[in-house]
Amino acid sequence: MNCALHSLGKALVLTFIVCTAARGQSPAPVTSVPTQWDPGVWEIMLVDIAQAQKRGARLQAEALCARAIPYVEAQGLQALRDYASFLDAQKPGSGDAMRSKADRLAQTKAAQASGGQAGSVYLGFAPADELDAFAAALRQDGAEPKAQAMAKLAAGYRRGQQAYFKRGQLMQAGKDPRGEC
Repeated sequence: MNCALHSLGKALVLTFIVCTAARGQSPAPVTSVPTQWDPGVWEIMLVDIAQAQKRGARLQAEALCARAIPYVEAQGLQALRDYASFLDAQKPGSGDAMRSKADRLAQTKAAQASGGQAGSVYLGFAPADELDAFAAALRQDGAEPKAQAMAKLAAGYRRGQQAYFKRGQLMQAGKDPRGEC
């Protein structure tokens, strides 16, 4: 997706949020997101999005997507940092490569947010795959509940990336991508 299309998507979300706020309406049932990964909150977000899409409430679905995708991305980035710390706890220095990947992802996201980088960038790794690896490491370490939560985060991160791709395709085809996530 090129910068113009990415900016168009941001503008659509911001326009909806501003217009909805001006009418005194809540743009979405989920009013806040936790600062830590909560698979239950993610599931509620997905249900809310699906319900809005089913009703044909594209703008409401868009507002929900505008909360859900950044939530899963931010939590994915934090989990990559946590994975680096986990690896360091196993063997000092072994988390350096993962920390470098997390830093690269953070820098890329910051550049995209400021409009200084295209929407699609090759990182040299797939964050969702690294999150899956973290889930496997947690499972091997005997932390099954954490492993399950991490696996859900990996799936959520993957879904967010697929949504960006789908939205880009819709925009390139001249179709309205609002609420598609």
